[in-house]
Amino acid sequence: PPFAQVAAAHFRPAFDAALEEQVAEIEAIAGSKEAPTFENVAVALDRSGALLTRVSNLFSNLCSSNTSPELQAVELEMAPILANHESRIYTFPGLFERLDALHEQRHQQSDWSAEQVRLVER
Repeated sequence: PPFAQVAAAHFRPAFDAALEEQVAEIEAIAGSKEAPTFENVAVALDRSGALLTRVSNLFSNLCSSNTSPELQAVELEMAPILANHESRIYTFPGLFERLDALHEQRHQQSDWSAEQVRLVER
């Protein structure tokens, strides 16, 4: 991206939008009425938060290579928000149950690769 056009003030709104998007993605996974499958749980979970990853990576690279008092202020502001978000995702109602259902069926899935089974076991 054109780093010269990126200002510290852009990050809070970007983080807010990315956090909101990931919560919506997790709500869709956890609240799905479809039977849990590798695709609609594990793959969907892995893909969730793509925007947050992009914003975080850009922010981290900018802070590491060209920090400023303004970026440091955003960093201090966002640290507890991001930590809380991560905890919220890990404890999201219904998500563990869907992951647990995959774990329970891992050995009955003859079409799963060894990598898929291993991922569900972790």
